[in-house]
Amino acid sequence: MGYTHYWYRPEIMEADKFKLAVADCKKLCDVLPIPLGDGCGEGEPEFSEDCVWFNGSVNSGSFAHCAGITWPDDRAEGVGLAGENVVSGEGCAGPLLIKRAVDLKGNGSCETFGILRNIRDDYPNAKAEENGLFGCWCKTGFLPYDLNVQCCLIIFKHHFGSDFLVESDGTSDQWWEARECCQYFLHYGLDFELHVQRTEAEESVEV
Repeated sequence: MGYTHYWYRPEIMEADKFKLAVADCKKLCDVLPIPLGDGCGEGEPEFSEDCVWFNGSVNSGSFAHCAGITWPDDRAEGVGLAGENVVSGEGCAGPLLIKRAVDLKGNGSCETFGILRNIRDDYPNAKAEENGLFGCWCKTGFLPYDLNVQCCLIIFKHHFGSDFLVESDGTSDQWWEARECCQYFLHYGLDFELHVQRTEAEESVEV
């Protein structure tokens, strides 16, 4: 359980389009003031011809802190700074936040965000779907790197069109900040639309 984004992609993604998407992901992540690490939140993120692979940094103590499994409230946007109270209330699954926050130890990592050009048998977050695409997901817990993940999904949707579908536990309104970041730095993104907004009820049925 936790705030999650989902996407559906081909088993093997076209190399030229993938290269362009990776370059845009790196460009955007380089300008966002959110530290990233490797898949474990340590080391360095990877942007290569074969994959985008990162997590939030385990050393993110400069951001607002919050305990529990966090979720955005309806007006949430931005990233809270250390010492800032970002909790707006309590939802059915954990605290509701008006800004993204890390845990009480300053750890900004949750699940690895990874898009591989070629799905491998050992890739942990991929499942073949009836439409011929592979379903993938990343639980971000509404930590700061959630914004990076949203932006990267918008980027891949832009480059792969109908071959890349994005769903989310968040509402369309909760993606406006990512749309605007992409539009400002990459000159596209405002037209991004979620394929489906997911609900906790849908998640419980799948489990």
